[in-house]
Amino acid sequence: MACPEHDLERVIAAEAGRGLDTSVETPLRVRLLRVGDRDHVLLLVLHHIAGDGWSLGPLARDLSDAYSARSRGRAPDWEPLPVQYADHTLWRNEVLGADDDPGSELSRQLAHWREALRGAPEETVLPVDRARPERSSGRGGSVPLRLSSELHERLGALGDRHGASLFMVLNAGLTALLSRLGAGSDLTVGTPTAGRTEAELDDLVGFFVNTVAIRTRTSGNPTFDDLVIRSRQACLAAFAHQDAPFDRVVEELRPTRLGSRPPLFQVMLALQNLPAARASLGDLDTTVMDGVGTRQAKFDLTFNLTEHLGSGGVADGLLGDLEYDADLFDEGTARSIAARFTHLLAVLAEAPERAIEDAELLLPGERAELDEGSAGPDRPGAADSILEAFEAQVLCTPDRTAVVAGDHSLTFAELDARAESLARLLADRGAGPGSTVATVLPRSVDLAVALLGVLRSGAALLPVDTSYPRERIDHMFADARPEHVLMTTGHRTRVPADSTVLYVDALPLDTPTLRVPDRPGPRDTAYVVYTSGSTGRPKGVVVEHRSLANLLHSHRERVFGPAVAAVGRPLRVAHTAGVSFDASWDPFLWMVDGHELHIVQDPVRGDAERLVALLRERGVDAVETTPSYARQLVALGLFDGGTGPRVLALGGEPVDARLWAELREVPGLTAHNLYGPTECTVDSVTARSDDEAEPVIGGPIANTGARVLDGGLRPVPAGSSESSTSAGPGSRAVTSAARG
Repeated sequence: MACPEHDLERVIAAEAGRGLDTSVETPLRVRLLRVGDRDHVLLLVLHHIAGDGWSLGPLARDLSDAYSARSRGRAPDWEPLPVQYADHTLWRNEVLGADDDPGSELSRQLAHWREALRGAPEETVLPVDRARPERSSGRGGSVPLRLSSELHERLGALGDRHGASLFMVLNAGLTALLSRLGAGSDLTVGTPTAGRTEAELDDLVGFFVNTVAIRTRTSGNPTFDDLVIRSRQACLAAFAHQDAPFDRVVEELRPTRLGSRPPLFQVMLALQNLPAARASLGDLDTTVMDGVGTRQAKFDLTFNLTEHLGSGGVADGLLGDLEYDADLFDEGTARSIAARFTHLLAVLAEAPERAIEDAELLLPGERAELDEGSAGPDRPGAADSILEAFEAQVLCTPDRTAVVAGDHSLTFAELDARAESLARLLADRGAGPGSTVATVLPRSVDLAVALLGVLRSGAALLPVDTSYPRERIDHMFADARPEHVLMTTGHRTRVPADSTVLYVDALPLDTPTLRVPDRPGPRDTAYVVYTSGSTGRPKGVVVEHRSLANLLHSHRERVFGPAVAAVGRPLRVAHTAGVSFDASWDPFLWMVDGHELHIVQDPVRGDAERLVALLRERGVDAVETTPSYARQLVALGLFDGGTGPRVLALGGEPVDARLWAELREVPGLTAHNLYGPTECTVDSVTARSDDEAEPVIGGPIANTGARVLDGGLRPVPAGSSESSTSAGPGSRAVTSAARG
């Protein structure tokens, strides 16, 4: 068939992708493509049931012999094969024996695999561009992979020193790469084995390949020398049990089966070191091209390499490709992984006595790119305190509603007056910078009064959730040592008996004769909030006024401002978080910026159905919650009928791809992924649904920086799964002792 050269790749890919139906076709399809008057491509599509990579050599030789004979008008005179494929298969099955025979070779090998892969991770975490779909499409791509002759020689010499093959050294390098990219320290990589253990099989066309799983651990930060030794041991054990069919091993281990993920491992390493297939067709100039244009992927990543040797067996480099699952990776990411593989191998081969975690993983010039991308926008001019922003808002809109809770509400002027009275009362009793005032209040407008009043007094605010158990409250009080406690009359028994209590619902509203509190400075403590801590014991985090003001400054630009531009007016914002949770500050910042805060009361905030009804009834425009709770709200119809909030902020948990995709489809909605440890003042990085197709954590907020580092605090490439760190005006310390 005629095939112009520009269309050759498409035609080959289409023929390969069409597959072979062996119920009605022979397992070998042949097409002769006429590219030009003197140029042709003979396309052989070979089903795996009939042949493997090794088979291409004898197949090409048989084709050459047949062409030579037919050119002279004779039938090919092939040498009889010493063994037939069917006979060998029967013999192999007899040697392995039955799996229900405990004394059989198959049972022995299956027992090895049960033990060798016991407890191994079922999925390798990789720096993907997209979340794994429910079912793989099989679409793939490939990028070139090349190791120089010099690196080839070094890797071979390293293997010789440790009695390891080149494959064992490459496996060590690959596991080092995966570990450094965030896949952990327990790694399983697959590899094909030729399965031709007898010389009589060398010239046989047939499928003999099996797959084995090689489990290598990188725990303890070994040197590359040590990792090569570990790889050698793992490979020898695997190859000694390579006869158990891989499908049978999978059945025996019973891993979780997913339509989108290969079982046991998702990364394959294949090293070919057999002579390339060559076809000699008389006086024709011929070139054999293997696996051209298939564009399919069986695994997430497959590293294919072929060893090339010069005269005398001298190392002449390794050539191949990195095949990738196009459902997960973009071509650019695959190129980066391929480049990083060769780079890390070169670094480790040059100094194999170096610990693998100390080897430079970044490519030349990449550190400068990461430095540039790790900084948030430079926005000078942030206020020293959110109090300045609130007071400016009071002057602009004194009669606008500031806060609503149940049937009660306060305008900005009313809230300002009550907060000022409380601040003067607290200052009159000695509160100010360096002291702490706790609030143990129900979810009412008094929360907003207390927050602003304590901040205005100069004291640090310690918000205490009234639902907390007595033991946790006692620990917070003992650690933070608040000088005063703001409560309502119904919650007196929830705090230690020796606490100095002021009842907010009984305070005088007119305090003009009391002294004006000292203004807090930017480095004075604004609040102390308690996290669970890594040990499970609550840990106090101290946050300064400048840090809270910087968060307001950043949210105005990235969250509040775009929302107002879209809606055309100030928004109604729901407060659903527990007051001791640092995320409760986000909705308060909306209020400080001039929006109407709706404090959702108990038990409505914990009842998804009632909460949806309330949000609709109040016409709430913005709400912040966890992704898991947001999923419930969406399922209950929060956005049905084109109504519902215009802003949905998500935090406290990772956002899954499905929820993010659903939210991106809601007309008029902007979802925000807000991430940050408590120590970094609520949110340190943010992402918007109209900017990001995937639920990434986003970029750093204004005047801060964020990096992803490994366990040794070294920067890692984009996409790696490691720990993050932030820089900028975050928290100052933890626990009250550190505040002094």
